[in-house]
Amino acid sequence: RDLREWAGGRGFRGIVIEAEADPSEENAGRIAFWKKAGFTPTAYVHSYIWVPETYRAMYLSLDPEHPVESHDGGEELFQSILRFHEKAYRRPSKS
Repeated sequence: RDLREWAGGRGFRGIVIEAEADPSEENAGRIAFWKKAGFTPTAYVHSYIWVPETYRAMYLSLDPEHPVESHDGGEELFQSILRFHEKAYRRPSKS
């Protein structure tokens, strides 16, 4: 099933992913794959403190009236990614 169809059918405005940004042939191939799928890479390269690789955000708009865009090179998109990481990897509190 097409990812666009799945996300669009659930009312999402777009999809944001992170792709490894280190300059290697393998990473260039991954970015080319996502570009071919319609994703736009951002210029901003993010460094996490807990992994050695760098990452860049890539986005795909699904709603032409309210497109997902990057106005600052991708930093604001990484704020969304970081919020997702916080929720996804947060340890449950012990009651």
